Amino acid sequence: MNCEYCGRFVFKKVHTCSDTPNRLGTHHKESAKQLLRDNHKGKHYSRKTEFKKGHHLNKGKRNSPSTEFTRERWKNLVFKESILSKVMPKMRKQTAEEKFLENFILKQNLPYRYVGNGKYFIEGKNPDYIHYKDKVCVELIRTKSFYRHRNYIEIRHQHFQRNGWKCIFIGTFEFSNMKKIIRKLK
Repeated sequence: MNCEYCGRFVFKKVHTCSDTPNRLGTHHKESAKQLLRDNHKGKHYSRKTEFKKGHHLNKGKRNSPSTEFTRERWKNLVFKESILSKVMPKMRKQTAEEKFLENFILKQNLPYRYVGNGKYFIEGKNPDYIHYKDKVCVELIRTKSFYRHRNYIEIRHQHFQRNGWKCIFIGTFEFSNMKKIIRKLK
């Protein structure tokens, strides 16, 4: 189907192009405004509904200086890593898959150690396992395929690569073929 204004092929029913007449910047007529006013006359929302709508939140307010200070503080990687390294071991426990992989790594005498509970950060990101001498980190992904997590994998890979680390991704679907995991990790 082609757009009737610009002639380009469009996939969706709703298509905007530079030639499309739109209502941006136009206002309702006075009669339409009066009709809307009449329809809403006498209707009041309960406090609970108003609260759900969120109109009470920051209406015309700027953030307090303490909020701005806290935001700036969390942008500092040293501060962020120090706080997260204290908090993460308490809130982030090792999953069954991570325990399984850690036991497998120990049995195979591979030089990786588990740091996924906040023991080690690479520019604000916490990998699951690291091999510090060769600067290799391992990320375990709980999934049936890497396709669904390709954006996450790409972002993490670029981040670790920028900081001089090689990143290996292991999916839980690969646990059925342990030889493949050994090849990845060696």
